Amino acid sequence: MDIFQKTLLLCISLSFIIGGANQIYTKLQSHRPLNLLQSNNFDQDIIVSKIMESFPTSLREEHFIQQLYDVLHAYSSLFGDNTLLATSFCCDEINRKFENNLANKFGGLIFTFGGLAGFPFGGLTGFGAFAHHIPSPHGTGLIIYGPHIGVDNNGFIGKINRKGLEKSGTCCGSALAALNTFNQNNELSMLKEELSLDYQQNEVIRCLYNPSSSDKLLSKENNQLIELPKILFNAQQKNINEIIKNGCNNLPENSLIAIVGGIHINTPSGMSDFFLPLSFDIRDSQGNLIKNLLSFTP
Repeated sequence: MDIFQKTLLLCISLSFIIGGANQIYTKLQSHRPLNLLQSNNFDQDIIVSKIMESFPTSLREEHFIQQLYDVLHAYSSLFGDNTLLATSFCCDEINRKFENNLANKFGGLIFTFGGLAGFPFGGLTGFGAFAHHIPSPHGTGLIIYGPHIGVDNNGFIGKINRKGLEKSGTCCGSALAALNTFNQNNELSMLKEELSLDYQQNEVIRCLYNPSSSDKLLSKENNQLIELPKILFNAQQKNINEIIKNGCNNLPENSLIAIVGGIHINTPSGMSDFFLPLSFDIRDSQGNLIKNLLSFTP
């Protein structure tokens, strides 16, 4: 085989290799996960600015968790590895990362008694079980609860960009569905009858018809999307306080329990979520308030 034939054969081989590589590359590009195509397609400064404008004093998730740990551990060294964490967050999968990060600081386990929109649907029975699971002696309990609201890639409140979906969607879906129901009819009489099929959502809807809540939602001076999580938080705080008041007899003797409430703010994948602390109490095993620590989480 002369030099010309060898050169021709080499060129033909290279063309097949390059052509095959191009085909493989093209195929891989067409099958790239949608969430990778969307990653970092946002301006963090715009999103943070919107969060701080709408929910001032919010903390980045990692800063909140570290401050929470530092404040609790400074108050009592019993808070930490020997703490049982209970959460009452919405069942939306987007909230699980926050829960897991909290658990990494406090005991490693999570007792969940939250349902749609973050309401403590576990109730007295759930709290009783949680209380009996607190390590004894020398164990502590930590309850963190609250509604959530999303901010999407474009800085829109009440939306979030979810993994595998091309467009942003509602967040919190339950809360915004309840708000939509309220806006369509300001009278509670139209509440769904099929309670057994959608009990939790009906309870979320019901809280919006409280006179103080409905007045805030109907006021033209207020942004409904900002008022909504605040209204839900107030309702959940009342629920939590009543549950603890009536269920504290299940707590281990001489134990301490910390109760932290606020608004969880979801952000696009790739940046930190935020949390707005609105309540932070230490209570004893009789449910009595020992200390309010909210001022220690600026």
